[in-house]
This record gives sequence, structure tokens and C-alpha cells, in this order.
Amino acid sequence: MQDTQIITTPYIHYRETVTQKSTICSAYSPNNHNCFRVTVEPSPLGSYQTLYEKCNYKNIYDSQTRIWLFDQEGNVLTEETKGVINLMEIKEHVISAFNWSISGGPLCDDVVRGVRFNVLDITLHSDTIHRGGGQVLPAAKRA
Repeated sequence: MQDTQIITTPYIHYRETVTQKSTICSAYSPNNHNCFRVTVEPSPLGSYQTLYEKCNYKNIYDSQTRIWLFDQEGNVLTEETKGVINLMEIKEHVISAFNWSISGGPLCDDVVRGVRFNVLDITLHSDTIHRGGGQVLPAAKRA
């Protein structure tokens, strides 16, 4: 032990997570024309390893839920809306907002781990100019 040198102090990577399902959270875009309703709950996946070990997509995909994205930390973004017009136009913006929000959690601005985000409803303005990235990104991140 006397020959051992400590070069740097140990660094612990903290992560934020949730322990139970939340209530419905709503957020409006800056122009108040678009609304997002989201719930969060602990992720059933865990991580990529869990997903690949199961190798049975039916275990994680039910007929009512569509998985838009999952990452290496075990976070999942699911879309559970019904009949939202122009949803695919904003899908990339919602995914970007998801990645932005999980990179810094609400408590300590640490990475979020093992959380499932359920997009329950999206109300969009009929005009394209009112549902652009500048309107969708902040609202989806806040939700």
C-alpha cells in the first residue's frame, strides 16, 4: 500500500430517476398554440443490456404504446396519443426535447436514468408556422 499513489480523487457519477408514476404534466408553447401532456414512470427496460437479453420485442411493446426512442441509460420515450394530426412533423423536435431534458434532470441537473416518458396528448396549431421547432422544443422539454 505504501507504493500506491493516488493520482486523482474518485469521481462518482450521480443519476436522477423517478420511483413512481407521476400525475399528468401539461406545458404550453411560448405562443400558447400548442400543448403537451406527459406522464413519467420508472422504465421497465432498465438498459440496452436488458433489452438485448430479452430479445423478445413483444415483452416491451404492447399494442397501445409506440416507442419513439430509448437510450443507453434506460430512458424510454413512448407516444400514446390518439388521432393527433401532423404528429410526424414534430416528432424530431419532440425527440430532441427528450434528449435535452434527460441530459440534465430537474433536481440537480444530472443525467436522468431509468425513466419512461409517456406522451399522452399533443394539441397542435393547424398552421405550420405556429408549430415549428422554436415553439415545440421548449414546450416539450418543460412537459
